[in-house]
Amino acid sequence: MQDFKRFGLCLLLGSLLAAEAAAAEHAPIQLPSSLSAALRYSVLESGVFAQARDGRLDNRSLFRAALIAGGVHDETTLRTYLVRYGDWRRLLRRECGAIRQTRYLAAAGAAMTIGREGTPDVRRAAKVLAFLHREILTGKYDIRCSGMSEVANTGRYNCVSATILFNSLAAEVGLTAHGGEAPAHVLSILDVSKKEILIETTCSRWFEIAEGSSAFRNWRRPGSDLGVTRRSAVRRSLSPAQLVAIVYYNQGVDLAEQHDYADAVAANYKALQLDPHNSTARGNLLAAVNNWALDLAEQKRFAKAVTLLQHGRQIAPEHQSFTVNQLALYQQWIHSLRRRGDFDRATSVLKRAAAEFPNEPYFHSALIRVFRQSAKPVKAPITSRNL
Repeated sequence: MQDFKRFGLCLLLGSLLAAEAAAAEHAPIQLPSSLSAALRYSVLESGVFAQARDGRLDNRSLFRAALIAGGVHDETTLRTYLVRYGDWRRLLRRECGAIRQTRYLAAAGAAMTIGREGTPDVRRAAKVLAFLHREILTGKYDIRCSGMSEVANTGRYNCVSATILFNSLAAEVGLTAHGGEAPAHVLSILDVSKKEILIETTCSRWFEIAEGSSAFRNWRRPGSDLGVTRRSAVRRSLSPAQLVAIVYYNQGVDLAEQHDYADAVAANYKALQLDPHNSTARGNLLAAVNNWALDLAEQKRFAKAVTLLQHGRQIAPEHQSFTVNQLALYQQWIHSLRRRGDFDRATSVLKRAAAEFPNEPYFHSALIRVFRQSAKPVKAPITSRNL
């Protein structure tokens, strides 16, 4: 079975299927009915997707959208979390209101000397990060914790949830930040005076650690780095909608690992609607279809398994794993029918396979063998004895 790639703290789970999808741009996936059965949208979700389509999903609405993507689908529960977020916002604004222009930055008990240009913004960013870990991210790092409701309830977090919260709160105090995608990792990128500072939002002592970094001291220099994740490793910037897409994407990983492949396909499809260029979501959607079919074959449900792979070839004709596995499952199915002596069904399946793969010699030769195997000599009946 293939593994699935997840966004975590610099943790990369290998996935042949996702790597294939990342190699090139492909046409958008259109799900046939058999694969979209689990694709449902709550009223709140529909609103989020409409916001994204209209370009209205920004950092000020990011927390709300991430809550909904993470599974909050009723208004009452949503309001409860938004009230809590409002409390965080008011407390953070009071703390940041005391910041004055100065040559020194005090963050997490450290003093960092930086240039005057952009100093208030950097100081507010340090306040936001310190506040985030003191008031909200009070639990442990948890690679599975992308949902905002779980973060609010338990304090656990991963790089996705930490970055979404940092960017949301930064916007509340006048800062501009966006996401950055590195291999299997997400971080925040603070926009300051037309320059960028990388912020590892999962690290509560990030600014303190960065104090001795030449990259931080020279952050105004074009091309400077800040952090464990080097700037060159950031493959692309992420908009608020694309960050929400990763919440869906990580859900897809969890669902696939639980063998809930139908919902895994739906979650990755939603991720692709918000971020059509998310090659890992595309790869994991194809992986879910592939592994769903293999799981069905293990249960001897060959008809549905080969149909799934057939649909997989329709939505991603470049994906060779579907063709290879469909050929193999056809052969397993036919072999199973022959062993049971169900020659009529074996013949029907062979004809179907031969029509679908006319250049595959196995099905034509197997069809002849089935005819021979089913054509057993029949003894003539003997009439009754005359008395």
